[in-house]
Amino acid sequence: MASFGIGAQLVWESGERPPFALNKVITTLGRNESNDIFLDDPKVSSFHGNILNREDGFHLLDLKSRNGTLVNGKSVSACALQDGDAIAFGDIQLRFKSLTPFPKTPMPLARLNQKIHTMAIQSPGLRKEAEEILREVERHQEFLKALVETVSALTASRTVAHFAEKLAEVLSRKLECRSVVLAAERSADLPKACSLESAPWDPAEAKAGSQGNGRWLKVSPNSAGWRVQLAFEPSPGAGWIAFIADGLPVEPKEDTRDLLDMMLLFASVLWRNLQEIESLHRKETGKLLEEKDKESRGRIENLERQNRELDDFVRQMRDQLVFAEGGPMEKVQSLARKLATVDLPVLITGETGTGKTYIAKLIHHYSARASKPFLVIDCATLPANLIESELFGHEKGAFTGAMARKNGKVETCAGGTLFLDEIGDLPLELQGKLLRFVQEGRFERLGGNETVHVDVRIVAATNYDLHERVKAQKFRQDLFYRLHVLPLLMPPLRDRADDIPVLARHFIQKHFGNAAWSFSPDGLEAIRSHGWPGNVRELENKLQRAWLFHSGNLVTAADLGLEGNGPAPRTGPPASDDGLEKKTLEEYREEYESALLRRCLKHYKGNITKCAEHLQISRNTCKSMLRKYRLVADQDDAEAGDGGEA
Repeated sequence: MASFGIGAQLVWESGERPPFALNKVITTLGRNESNDIFLDDPKVSSFHGNILNREDGFHLLDLKSRNGTLVNGKSVSACALQDGDAIAFGDIQLRFKSLTPFPKTPMPLARLNQKIHTMAIQSPGLRKEAEEILREVERHQEFLKALVETVSALTASRTVAHFAEKLAEVLSRKLECRSVVLAAERSADLPKACSLESAPWDPAEAKAGSQGNGRWLKVSPNSAGWRVQLAFEPSPGAGWIAFIADGLPVEPKEDTRDLLDMMLLFASVLWRNLQEIESLHRKETGKLLEEKDKESRGRIENLERQNRELDDFVRQMRDQLVFAEGGPMEKVQSLARKLATVDLPVLITGETGTGKTYIAKLIHHYSARASKPFLVIDCATLPANLIESELFGHEKGAFTGAMARKNGKVETCAGGTLFLDEIGDLPLELQGKLLRFVQEGRFERLGGNETVHVDVRIVAATNYDLHERVKAQKFRQDLFYRLHVLPLLMPPLRDRADDIPVLARHFIQKHFGNAAWSFSPDGLEAIRSHGWPGNVRELENKLQRAWLFHSGNLVTAADLGLEGNGPAPRTGPPASDDGLEKKTLEEYREEYESALLRRCLKHYKGNITKCAEHLQISRNTCKSMLRKYRLVADQDDAEAGDGGEA
């Protein structure tokens, strides 16, 4: 992607004040002092407009300001800016000045490969040069892939000792060496908890060869093959640390040396940072023990909570990464990480069950707001008369039953991300109030007059075509444009055929552990050919159904309820000529419940608590149902230990 520099300025027409540098991706302008460019003029709106620094140049966007924006004397809502353009915001006259030419967007690597290959075919004389360029491009691709894998492995470290072990593990794998040992200068602060084998080492050669930059890399032959030494000094005077890899079968190639250079730079920085974090943690802990400072203890608890949330998110990401093994979802996840860095509203569109909530969480956790709350409001399930109170809160006496003031989720989410799921179902009468909050960051509680200011990022999602909702006058056009700043489309599962078998195996592992399941040929064909109108959610539900009906180790199309896209398989013989059993609805329901509970109880070896968690019901309800179908003894003694009730 093209890089962004200073690029351009906004210069005062009169020349009486210094110019404004346009050095951000998005520069905000207006009469509110929180804007990047503060324009003190009564004719200028609080949040008047934005200047976008895009790869193809600078663009001006008017945010529906009260008095509009003029470019070269013409009123505009959005336009590309050219060098010398005169811009008027109210009575303020500015001129756009381009300082550097805009770089052209580099061609993506895949297209570059194709272009070079075409050139080689069309011009045989260029074949040799084209092939060399292709090899160089591929080498850089492999290098970047290896670097990303290495950095991902190392950034999981929380302590210096853990980092040392991870780095040794990465070196062993990348270099295929016989051993990796840790060596250090006497004055170095080595972690006591490190389990690596230490070795004597003279840092004089590293000091002499580092040329004062605090890092040294040496590759040399020895009797066991080749040796690689990576040495660094985390900070001046802290003492040298070295990782010595012995027994390499071959001399490292140029790209491997480049990777080692990057690893060395990364290791020196991360080692120092982890040392400082551990030192600060020790000091803070000592302070808590001595002074019993409640505020500090609260900060630590908050950090621990954030760490737990981050761990939960990492586990969820590990579960969900199967969604993005390649193709459309990989592009969606990459785009979501980019959108996370820009603090503007995001609108996620796509069919039901495609994972819109997951992507919203991903955007939050990759944003600068990750340490703040992430709250969800489902606009489709809440009654219309409760959504306003749920969003903005209410004052005491605002309506019958309002016995005290209640803060809404907008206030509770201060500093974080508010996810408005199914925004297309938001009642029209509330859309205006939401529009004001999205534009100005302020609102009044239901039944109150006090204006509340809150900094919250809005991420919205819908399975509607909001363009059509706007045309049908069921959704405000101005709200649509405020939410549609950063759009993101979720692809349906039918467009991700290669993901379906992988997702299926993932959900089996998620819900049933290491179950010895595999798909029969007709079962595999059924999940590939089914249209999946319910997308990923439908696939997960079908697999849970298969767990109830399957027998043996093969899951068939009938077990999944996908046989001929017809009805689910029977659990008993037909009782009449028309193939329908003579049972009441209640009898069918009880038969299904009994079979499900019996299978669940068998799977969890009589553990009622785990059965209840799997079925998403309370433990008492689960016990009551088990007694109803005589699957456990009708006495409290049956639940002793909760591990062998049945």
